[in-house]
Amino acid sequence: MRNSFLYFLVFYFFINLSVSSQELEINSTNIKYDNINKITIFEGNVSSIDQKGNQVYSDYAEYNKVQEIIKTKGKTKIITSAGYVVVSNNVILDNKKNIIFSDYKTFITDKDGNNISVEMFNYSILKNIFFSKGNIEVTDINNNNYKFSEIYIDEREKKIIGSDVKAFLNQPDISTHIDNDPRFFANTMSLSENKNTFEKGVFTYCKNKGDDKCPPWALQAKKINHDLASKTIYYDNVVLKVYDFPIFFSPKFSHPDPTVKRRSGLLAPGLSSSTTLGSGFAIPYFWNIAMDRDLTFTPKLYLQENPLFLTEYRQDFVNSFLLVDTGYTQGYKKKSNKKSDGGRAHFFSN
Repeated sequence: MRNSFLYFLVFYFFINLSVSSQELEINSTNIKYDNINKITIFEGNVSSIDQKGNQVYSDYAEYNKVQEIIKTKGKTKIITSAGYVVVSNNVILDNKKNIIFSDYKTFITDKDGNNISVEMFNYSILKNIFFSKGNIEVTDINNNNYKFSEIYIDEREKKIIGSDVKAFLNQPDISTHIDNDPRFFANTMSLSENKNTFEKGVFTYCKNKGDDKCPPWALQAKKINHDLASKTIYYDNVVLKVYDFPIFFSPKFSHPDPTVKRRSGLLAPGLSSSTTLGSGFAIPYFWNIAMDRDLTFTPKLYLQENPLFLTEYRQDFVNSFLLVDTGYTQGYKKKSNKKSDGGRAHFFSN
């Protein structure tokens, strides 16, 4: 008789919770009430939904009605009101403070398909914003990888904002050499569906040889905008550095991103060194004239000699091709027995 009365109280408490509380609803296979700790225990297929439509799923949860706090144990899945999917462990939903949080490893998938791995998270129910700090990694739908030390995820704006950014472009359609590692490093970054913005950032194609190794060349700018729609990278107040030494400055600059196979613009610069000419630096410019023809103009600048200007023209025909290679230099600055006077030029065709 006593057990029947106890089950009746538990059943009445559950019905009262589901009906009278308009802000929180909890369901599960088994329910029992802990009179000592003043909590309701839910076991088996536990599901809860708050006033904003955030859904929490687990196999075990405890609910404190006075504090309006749900604590899950073990693996927990959350589907936010904006459709973001969160997989974590030991999650706490505080209905009075309107927050959901966990101090355990968590994986978040947003509406754009970005997979976000964090060590902890704090979610504001009213603002629809995630916050996390620690070792954070984001992988987008193109397999590009972003690392942060602190991050905010805004569901309303569909935007990710982070600090201490290291972004590595790993998508398979990047048309660069296998030894190149195109990447951005920046103080802060804003990642959205159509544009990525880097504040006080650096971009380079050079092979990544570790944090303590400066790349042979890099573009450093106050702001870098990577327009994903036009596949173009724009720079504000950019400085071209060669082995961390500033070479060139421009208030505005842009070039195609590494996914573009053919577009007019500057190509990756190159370095050279010889006993005859000394150290040199080349800045190729590619002109995409048409689908069947293009041209590359490459000025080579030397520290001790006059510049060399090279041009290569290419054209395809139905059953043949044309290749024209030309070059000119004013000649040596310093004459010697091995360095005769006069300009030099060449013209080759195939």
